[in-house]
Amino acid sequence: MIYYVRLVRDRATSVGKGFGYVLFKDEASVSLALRMNGNCQVGNRQIRIKTAVKKAKPVKQNIPPKRYRPPNKKSHKKKSMPSDDTDGVQQGRVGKRPALIFNKNQ
Repeated sequence: MIYYVRLVRDRATSVGKGFGYVLFKDEASVSLALRMNGNCQVGNRQIRIKTAVKKAKPVKQNIPPKRYRPPNKKSHKKKSMPSDDTDGVQQGRVGKRPALIFNKNQ
């Protein structure tokens, strides 16, 4: 008994590529389908039936990409302290945005 059928299509044109996958509910259905190989037709076309075989993925060597960039690390740069102003407010820069720093001493 057939549980699910997946027909493979071209992504760009949606035209069938001529093959598909069938998921059976039980082993008896699988063995029956394999025995019918060559004697089965869909419409006016004869079909071939084979078991799906997973292809082993090629083993990737540990080679860095052409443009190697080391992993991002926090910068250890010291931030400069703003100079004292006479009005008690200092202009400092934190990150990319300007910040106001108030002197508590005055």
